[in-house]
Amino acid sequence: MSPQFPISPEDWARTPPVVRALVIKLWREMRSAQKAPAPPSEEDLDGQTPPSFLDEPEMDTGVSRADFHRPPPDRRKAFWSGQADPTAAPAPEALKGGEQTGMGRDGEAAKLKALARGEQSDPPRVPAEATKMPVDEQAVEALYQRAYGFVEEVVLAARAGQPFTVEVAFAIVARIVGLEGAMDLFYKRAIYARESSGEGPGFYEAVITHSVNVGIYVLRVGEGLGLSSHRLIDLGVAALLHDVGMARLPDSIIEKKGKLTDAEMAELRRHPQYGYDILSQLGSDTLWLAEVALQEQEREDGSGYPKGLKGDHIHEYARIIAVADCFAGLTRSRPDRRGMMPFEAVRFILQNQRSLLNPRILRVLLTRLTAFPLHTEVRLNSGVVARVVETHEAQPLRPCVEILCDAQGNRLDPPRIIDLREMPILHITEVI
Repeated sequence: MSPQFPISPEDWARTPPVVRALVIKLWREMRSAQKAPAPPSEEDLDGQTPPSFLDEPEMDTGVSRADFHRPPPDRRKAFWSGQADPTAAPAPEALKGGEQTGMGRDGEAAKLKALARGEQSDPPRVPAEATKMPVDEQAVEALYQRAYGFVEEVVLAARAGQPFTVEVAFAIVARIVGLEGAMDLFYKRAIYARESSGEGPGFYEAVITHSVNVGIYVLRVGEGLGLSSHRLIDLGVAALLHDVGMARLPDSIIEKKGKLTDAEMAELRRHPQYGYDILSQLGSDTLWLAEVALQEQEREDGSGYPKGLKGDHIHEYARIIAVADCFAGLTRSRPDRRGMMPFEAVRFILQNQRSLLNPRILRVLLTRLTAFPLHTEVRLNSGVVARVVETHEAQPLRPCVEILCDAQGNRLDPPRIIDLREMPILHITEVI
């Protein structure tokens, strides 16, 4: 029987392409030098098909094997650690002690040779979504503020009857969409922004902050619907501008703490038409933005306003914005009530407005906007305090949590991680 081949087919399938290419080179060199055993037969692998190492075409890695031993330290660190961003600056300690870390020239050569000989117990990890570099929260905050500033400028210009442009909005939303892995952070930022300052809703909170948050929510829903990047950008801009017609309403209506009179409600219902009038002045190329603003209060059963449109007669973006607008309205705190938690808002929509909104969009809402943002601290019904460390799209209300403190407030050391999907008696009662 021929000697056992050092790498299993499963390990080979999980090996990054650039490592595979280099292993093949080493294997061929060792074979030519008579230092490596012959590949195994199917009998040796108990009937499994062995990897076709010697038949696999050589891959152009862009660097020679010798050059690979001395790439820039930042790329070397990112590659071996499995991080998706090879341009990330490495920690200083990671660049020292090549023998200990495997990051030096000798360490890398040893890794490759050990892998080829089958002595590598911990092969390099395959870069994956979960291993991407974390997004800078400062960049998220800066983009949130840019979106806020745009909506503020537009609404104030509309209030004063002055012209404005919307080109910058497409750049802002394109940056948000293009910031890889940032949507969870934007969602978390929007949820935190929903809290009232205690001075009443006010024009800024009721219109500007609300519009920015709706813009973030629709992007999250749009991703769940599988929209292309181009359509996500258009959808996000439409959401930022959907309530621009509120600029023509008096503050007495927007900031009123009690129930609106019939006359005030009638005036409030004119804001979609006001939005259309404002946005249609931008020109024919962006007339679709005016149409979306006009239709965002229409409902699937025809009970909406201003035209009572039904189903497919409503613009797709308006249907998505309608769902996000309801969600944002329910989660926003007001003088007479605290805003609902995300899962409470979704439950309320499903119980009370299911027939008014598109069912496909509602299904995406359930999975995309119910989930607790990562790193959110929550309290369970047992009284313990935990931090959300993983969410599950199929069961958004039952994430994995890291228990930080017991019910008496004593900190756990080390913290314990539990999957709420496997603990039916436990559930989240509040976000801290």
